[in-house]
Amino acid sequence: MSTLTSRYTQRFNLVLKRIDAELREFLENIVGESEFVCKISTRPKKIASFIRKAEQALENGLAKYVDPMSEIQDQIGALIVTRFISDVSLVEESIQRMFRRIERQVIEPESECEFGYVGRHFILFLPTDITTHFEGEDFPDFFELQIKTLFQYAWSETNHAIGYKRHDELSPEQKRLTAYVAAQAWGADRAVEELRNEFATGSSHNA
Repeated sequence: MSTLTSRYTQRFNLVLKRIDAELREFLENIVGESEFVCKISTRPKKIASFIRKAEQALENGLAKYVDPMSEIQDQIGALIVTRFISDVSLVEESIQRMFRRIERQVIEPESECEFGYVGRHFILFLPTDITTHFEGEDFPDFFELQIKTLFQYAWSETNHAIGYKRHDELSPEQKRLTAYVAAQAWGADRAVEELRNEFATGSSHNA
């Protein structure tokens, strides 16, 4: 077993699993009771996945990470799934109030004529409510949070399952089918958002 594998295995078993449980409870206390949230999950990055990521190289052959234990930001990952598009911003507001942010990304296709992965990604500091319980132990003080709608989540999970990392190996027809599924998820999100707004407007008019 390599030194890196040994170090991360120890961190994973002794600390990350415990932080994971506390972070999930912390997030549930913040937004778990909100009517616009339908799923909250957290996970420590699996040992094999961490080692694969740590061994990635740049195009020039140099290692992507000099110190993977401190540089890989998703050793603890969290996911919040909302019911509607407009709920994403409401969840983000709550998160921004409770966490110190390191990084924020809105990921979407580069062109308005393309369909693909959509989501909001954040790198956040763990709250002191959690870190004080682990003083003196070996752990990262940050985690990755993703916020997605139900349809964005369904698309990303399906895309991951069918091999998103092998996109360059797909045939033209497979690429078209992949784009079609992404377009369906995009359209479904907007359809249910429009219906929600129409029902809300209709209710207010009938009141």
